[in-house]
Amino acid sequence: MKYLYIVLLALLVVTACDDNSLPEVKPLDAGTWIDPDNGIAYNWVRIGEQEWMTSNLRAGTPYYDASYDLSQYGSNLYLDFSSSKEKEKQDMEENGNLYEWGTACKVCANLKDGWRLPTDEDWKKLEIALGMSVGEANTLGWRGDGVATLMQQQDNDGSGLNFIMSGCWIVGDSHYMRIRYVQEKGFYWTASRDNDGRVFYRKFHYNSSEVYRNTTDTLSVPAMRVRCVRDVK
Repeated sequence: MKYLYIVLLALLVVTACDDNSLPEVKPLDAGTWIDPDNGIAYNWVRIGEQEWMTSNLRAGTPYYDASYDLSQYGSNLYLDFSSSKEKEKQDMEENGNLYEWGTACKVCANLKDGWRLPTDEDWKKLEIALGMSVGEANTLGWRGDGVATLMQQQDNDGSGLNFIMSGCWIVGDSHYMRIRYVQEKGFYWTASRDNDGRVFYRKFHYNSSEVYRNTTDTLSVPAMRVRCVRDVK
């Protein structure tokens, strides 16, 4: 009898923590924006008083064709790209461009129709709109149980924000710089620095329902993806 009670209790805990316990979040509006500079189309959804793109930015020079000062990241570094760059082109099509932070700021500053690189405050507004408390939103580390799950919901399935595990660049032990963590983690720049000049960013992990908030210097993680936002007109 005691064993049966323990089993039933465990089932209740699992049921209470599954996706069915998440709040239902639907966009207040949705649409498509076409970048007049390159013709790329981006879908967007309205959550609260903001409109967020539902795919990662692809504007600017493709990362595999850009020029880099690799000396700032270490000595004898090289970019680990495929010889034909077909792998990188497919990655950019699926996961968006990769940007050093300074490049992300410049590229987003040139976007039309109010689109911008989101600030740390923009991210917190989105997180709070999806149910994170103000107290949690202002903390560092993993926070907001369930919020990352809502952010990953795709078109016609909840929020429609479709944040993805699109990876980042890392500097490897063998003097290479390459993409890592695709389909495992997602790294996204913000436009904000803390008082020490470190840049705020967000991170997702494929098996976590929380959103990670922290700061980094711009050399530790050389390049991340970008998801753009604009205010409702």
